[in-house]
Parts: sequence; C-alpha cells; structure tokens
Amino acid sequence: MISNVYGYYLTQYAGKSALNPNVNKRSELRRLSNDIAKVNRAMPFCKIDFSEDAQKFAIDLKENALSIKQLVDKIDFTGTQSSTRNKEAISDDDNIVSAKLDTSLEASNYDDLQIHVKQLATSQINSGAYLPSNEMSLKKGSYSFDIEIANVAYEFQFNINSNDSNKDIQDKLARLINRADIGLVANVSSNGNTSALLIESVSTGTPSFAPLTFIISEQNSSKTGGVVEYFDLNHTTQYPSNAVFTINGDERSSISNTFTVNKALELKLNSQSIDDTPTTIHFVDNDEESLDNIKRLVSEYNLMLERSKNSTNNITSIKRLHSDLTNIARNYDSILESNGLKISSEGSINIDNALLTQSAREGNLSKTLTSLGNFGYDLKERASEVAINPMNYVNKLVVSYRNPTKLFNIPYTSSIYAGMLYNGYV
Repeated sequence: MISNVYGYYLTQYAGKSALNPNVNKRSELRRLSNDIAKVNRAMPFCKIDFSEDAQKFAIDLKENALSIKQLVDKIDFTGTQSSTRNKEAISDDDNIVSAKLDTSLEASNYDDLQIHVKQLATSQINSGAYLPSNEMSLKKGSYSFDIEIANVAYEFQFNINSNDSNKDIQDKLARLINRADIGLVANVSSNGNTSALLIESVSTGTPSFAPLTFIISEQNSSKTGGVVEYFDLNHTTQYPSNAVFTINGDERSSISNTFTVNKALELKLNSQSIDDTPTTIHFVDNDEESLDNIKRLVSEYNLMLERSKNSTNNITSIKRLHSDLTNIARNYDSILESNGLKISSEGSINIDNALLTQSAREGNLSKTLTSLGNFGYDLKERASEVAINPMNYVNKLVVSYRNPTKLFNIPYTSSIYAGMLYNGYV
C-alpha cells in the first residue's frame, strides 16, 4: 500500500510549489505532528479499504484540502497589507490624460487628482516648399548646409547629379538627417506631382537656449550653398511650446506631455480638455495576485465539493463533508454574489470575473477581501480537518474502539494513515 501511495503521489504532486510560507518553520512542523497525534488518539482500530481507488482518493482529498488551507493563509483578508504595490492609477478619460503608477516607488499620498489640460507640448516642425517631384533647378555639384541644435552645428554634405530630381534629393536629405540621429526626424510628403521635405524635432517644449529647437542655415557651409532657400528648409510651420495644465487648480507647465508627479505617478497628456471639465485620476486597489488566489480558492472549493459528491465511499463522513461545504458557501450567499461569486443550486461557486474585478476596484480591494474573509476562514477550518486525517473519508470497517479512559498515541498509525505525507512542508 505504501509503495503505491508514494508512486501515485510522485506522479501527481511531486514538484508542486508550496504556498505555505511556514513550510520551513520547525514550529509549524511540530504543530502539524501534534495535531495528527491528537486526532489519532481517539480513532478506533479499523480495517481500511486499501484499493487503488481509495488510495488515490485519500491523497487527492488531502492535497485539495491542503491547497485550500494554504491559499486562505496567503490571502490578506484583513486588507492591512495594502501598499504601493497593489495600487493603480485610473483616469476617467484616457483620451485626455492617462496615468501610470510606478509600483517600485512609494507615493506620498493617494488623493484623487483633478487635471485640466489647457495646452499640449508641441515640437518644432519645418515644412519645406512643395516642388515638382520630377524636376530639378539646382546645378550638378557638391552642396552642404548646417543644422544648429543647442548651440552645436552639424554639417550635412551631399552631391546633386545631372539626372537627380527634386524628389531624389529630398529623399537623400531625409536619409542623411535621420541617420545622423541628432534628435530630428525627416520625411518626404507628396502631394500629387509635388513633394516637400518635412523636418520635426523629437523633443517637445520651448528650449532654454533659444526660441527654436533647431535652425537650418548655410552661413558656415564648406560646400556650395542655395539648398536651404531652394527647398525652403528653414520655414518653421510649428513652433515648440510647453504643455500648460492645472493639477487641483494649480497651474503648471512641462516641456513634455509625459511627466512625473509626486515621484511615483506618471501622467501623459493626450489632448486638450473639453471646456472647463477636468479629468480625474483615481487611485484604486489592484492586487492581481489576491484576485487570482481568490479564484484559485473557489476552484479548490469546487474541486473538493465535486470529490465529496462523486465519491464511491458511501460513508457518513464524506456525506457530512459535502453538506458542510455547501452550508459554508450558502451562509455567505449574499456576500459572495455581491463580489461576483454566485452559488449554484448544487453548492458550487461560479465566478463572474468582470464583476469580481469591478467590485474589487470600485469598493476597494481591501473591502472585498474583508467581506470574503469569514467565508475563507470557515472553509480553512473545515479543510484543516480533512488535511489532518484524509483517511477518515475512505471506506473502513471498525474493528474495535479505544478505551476512552486510557488514550495514548500510536506512532505507526499516525505516520501511515492520519497525516499521509508531509509534502509541501519538507
């Protein structure tokens, strides 16, 4: 029997990650051993069903119960562990302002923010003249021009061949500027049979060193000039500007549309506010791990309920287990349902993922966890009884009862039947 038990356990449960944070604590192992011995002291001597199905059922039931117990221990039903790591910033209009909370940093507070966007930060755009794409008026030769950024001048040299067109040279200049990687993006815009070179700064906002982010000129060029004027490269059609907005009524500005508030909150301005209506940034609880563990707890509950229902063991204890599980769930029917956990007529729990997530966010996750706490604790108490003595739920024939006045421990019985295996602990 023992070899079969170990064989089944190794194939089904070996390597399973332990949820219990106390797995390496000597006090936990001592408590578990004492609980096993205590339960076994008054157990009668029985002839137990050693069939393969009975062995598998006992192991499955024990593992099921142990998972429930450890999941309840892992979930913070008190909501006292709320921190930056389970907060999320939510904007009521992402089209105007989107928000992201840096969970690696601790925010100074979680009060709602009212954001009103008056003006977005803009980049500088120079739009060249639209010229006939297939023509060229410049002569063959070597040309150059300068682009000045933050008082640093970059010279661009290129050649014009006899068969080059305006579009060819515009494409060539766009490649030169983009490959230089100096904070500018160039592309060629076509309009029918004409085309123009567009140059835009990567950065936004008014620079501190000058009104413009970049200036294109030929004053110090080493080659032939005339390109800037011919293609109208220094024609600024959009000037750089700072973003202007208010946070809770206080006006602020930023050179970028993406910036950080209170060190941990990143805001991105996407468009101007409509009229005087502000956009609100809410801080809500968001602990995906806790929600996932709640779903896993429900899954383990349903699994134990199904096993107790379909068990071939026609004994009182397994019927009582099924009844106890359904009663625990129905005692908290209204609480479970308000949090997206609906009890079926058979006692199983169906999860409405959208409602569970919504109730956790709108009612704050800590409130959701607190309301589910008593259900979890009652379920853990029943699962603990099952985990300590899973052999109580298989068919057995009572041979003799213990003398109630002279109870003592029988270590061999405890090690084989009452505790099964200490997996997940050692």
